[in-house]
Amino acid sequence: MKTKQKLPAREVGLYRHQAFAPSQPIRQAIIVRPDVIRKSLLALSLFFILMNGISILSSYYLLPASGISRSMDHHFNLDNEFNFPSYFSSLLLLSSSFLLLVIAAGSRGAGTFKGQWKSLSVIFLFLMLDETFQLHERLAEPMRKLFATGLPSFLHQAWVIPYSIICMIGVAHFYRFFFQLHRPTMTRFFVAGCIYVGAAIGVEMVEGIFLSRYAQESIQFRLATSVQETGEMIGIVLFIDALMRYMSMKNINLSVSTRGEQLPG
Repeated sequence: MKTKQKLPAREVGLYRHQAFAPSQPIRQAIIVRPDVIRKSLLALSLFFILMNGISILSSYYLLPASGISRSMDHHFNLDNEFNFPSYFSSLLLLSSSFLLLVIAAGSRGAGTFKGQWKSLSVIFLFLMLDETFQLHERLAEPMRKLFATGLPSFLHQAWVIPYSIICMIGVAHFYRFFFQLHRPTMTRFFVAGCIYVGAAIGVEMVEGIFLSRYAQESIQFRLATSVQETGEMIGIVLFIDALMRYMSMKNINLSVSTRGEQLPG
């Protein structure tokens, strides 16, 4: 008489699934820890902020007009396109879009606002494309020409006009959705949104004032753009943290499916 080997509960479950339902997919949940992800993303953000600071010191004080300072400026200037901080910011926005889509997929039943989660996912996908290709900058000159009488200095970056209008429309559209959120989630969304929008639009207006007084290559303008990009980066990291905490509260997990295989008899 053969003695059955006792397996741990987790292994027994897997054995049964493979032995008796080989064609059924095995769903494996990917567990994410919001605190670990938040700390990791903040650490990366601080690294790029630090490298941008070193680039400023190198360009304006330590090694001006040198090959090293030009290389540092190219790779780590927070206001440049197609460099490490730019790719990181785009990845943060893309991750936000993906997590919002996951939440939409996991929202079932009445009152879950599935459509709003999907809409937010599309919005953040657009923001990622805008961040990568600087689409908003292409609106500045047409908007300045539209207001032939001239604009105040804080509206020199005139793209902030249509984007501010769109932002207000978004607030009105998502008003009911926002206030049905769990209070801690609502607070996290609010803080992250204020930091991001305040940096993206508010600091951009300050940059317009700086441009009316200083050259675009001045250290004053470089510091202003650094503050703006830092705020945007931190705001999105906090938003990702809020999304993952919401997913954890609602038991919405990332999961993958693999096919079970028949164990040899």
